[in-house]
Amino acid sequence: MASRLRSAVAGFALAASFGIAAAPTLAADAVADFYGHTQVTFLVTTPPGGGNGLIALILAKHLPRFIPGKPTMVQNFMAGAGGVKGTNWMYNVAPKDGSVIGMPVASVPIAQYVVQAAGVKFDLPKFTWLGTVSRMTNVLTVWGTAPVKTIEDARRTEIIVGASGKLSWFYIEPTLMNALLGTKFKIVTGYSGSHNMNLAMERGEVQARDQHWQSLMGERPDWVRDKKVRVLVQTGLVSVPQLPGVPQFIDLVKTERERRMVKLMHATTTLGRSIFAPPGVPADRAAALRKAVADMIKDPEFIADMKSKDQDITPASAEDLQAFLDEIGSIPKSEIDEVRKLLDLKS
Repeated sequence: MASRLRSAVAGFALAASFGIAAAPTLAADAVADFYGHTQVTFLVTTPPGGGNGLIALILAKHLPRFIPGKPTMVQNFMAGAGGVKGTNWMYNVAPKDGSVIGMPVASVPIAQYVVQAAGVKFDLPKFTWLGTVSRMTNVLTVWGTAPVKTIEDARRTEIIVGASGKLSWFYIEPTLMNALLGTKFKIVTGYSGSHNMNLAMERGEVQARDQHWQSLMGERPDWVRDKKVRVLVQTGLVSVPQLPGVPQFIDLVKTERERRMVKLMHATTTLGRSIFAPPGVPADRAAALRKAVADMIKDPEFIADMKSKDQDITPASAEDLQAFLDEIGSIPKSEIDEVRKLLDLKS
């Protein structure tokens, strides 16, 4: 009797061990089966032709290799309201099954927390964040013929800066510089997307613009190579190695209160080229997508492709990105109200 009892217990333990071992395998098989029969949409919340579109093309080429089931991936562009339109769609309308992922505009934290615009219908910490390909540094570039060579010159001489709308960092960063540094940037809005602002610079309609360094090097590397533009100031917590001597915005302000204001603006550069999915993606598919992004970022083919297009890889994990967005979401309202008043941004 005791012998039979021991055999039964051993058999139960062996079966249980097989069940435990099989569970992850079954989950992985289910994820692979889903993606093996599903076309994944990569949503770009900016117009075609800009830096996000370029990165999305690279991602659509490489990321499927690392997703179980190796799905096909197609791009979809949904521009509008400084990226808010596409981000709203991702939060409220997109399927929550893992078949849609995308790249938000880096300024959406400003739209939600600083501008607090009525059109914002999302809560950033609640998205399914998959990781960051590149944390970014913004630069304010001035066309070579403009009568301004340094940020000090910009405090004395007015120049025209092109921007899209008030929800975008194109507008917010030079506006904050006017408020905190005393620069005389005359900001003209209405330009749709990075490509059109570049054309406006080349045509002489505007003399300056704010843009990601990575976008500049991806879209108009000749501007830097041939010294068609000058970089007056960098906006970000990390300096661009190729720009020695170009000051950081945060180093030009005088008080800790002003430094906190600038750091809040740095939410755009910290979000950078991040990848997200709607809230509520099943946990096993979300985990597979996060692992796929992390593995892709280390892949030699992906790295070579990014370098060939002058794109930096300065990644952050999904966990670090989530922690950052949780931190931004917990900033006291009184401090955010100070920034809103300074920028004169109305909902």
